[in-house]
Amino acid sequence: MRSLICTFGFDDRKIIDAMRSINHDEMIIVTGVDNTQLDAYLRLVEICNALRTPVRTITIDVFNFAKSFETMIALIRELRSKGNEVQMNISGGLPLLSDAALLAAFNEGVVSYYVDEKVMKLPVLKNVTIGERLTSRQKEALKIVGSGIEPSRIDPSSKKDTELKSALLALKTLGLIKFEEGVGKMVLTKEGETVRDWIDRTEKAR
Repeated sequence: MRSLICTFGFDDRKIIDAMRSINHDEMIIVTGVDNTQLDAYLRLVEICNALRTPVRTITIDVFNFAKSFETMIALIRELRSKGNEVQMNISGGLPLLSDAALLAAFNEGVVSYYVDEKVMKLPVLKNVTIGERLTSRQKEALKIVGSGIEPSRIDPSSKKDTELKSALLALKTLGLIKFEEGVGKMVLTKEGETVRDWIDRTEKAR
């Protein structure tokens, strides 16, 4: 079975476009509890019922990034445990929820889409987790940045620091760290904090 997870905020149009463009056998809507009272949400459910497409709704705190991320991870793994093919559409949700959904897809190697007139397939490697994608040096750098790194303290003549700089550049490209001008340090983004915490929990569970 092909499961399509859709984040939903207030607008149903992008989700309807995704339903038309992405082949699926069931749809799971992830949204805030208050949003289930909206006409746009009710229209989505009506369309699914009319098409005889099974639809399930999961309500979460859409303003809690970490919880949204963990909920998405659990949902993806639940669906896969049933043998389902999982796809993600992040175009309909609020920015924070969609960011958490994309990071979960990135972590679990789930094919993801953004639909806005055209269907855009996002650069997520299928069935490759973020833990497998990051090198050991990049994971180490992610933990080091947690306390803040001043770029001026990186010694270009040091092989270890050169490797650290390369790892930091890779993490910055992935959107996991950023330069905070106010404090003059490299710091974790909210996505970076979530990935770091997730890697820590995964390593402790081994």
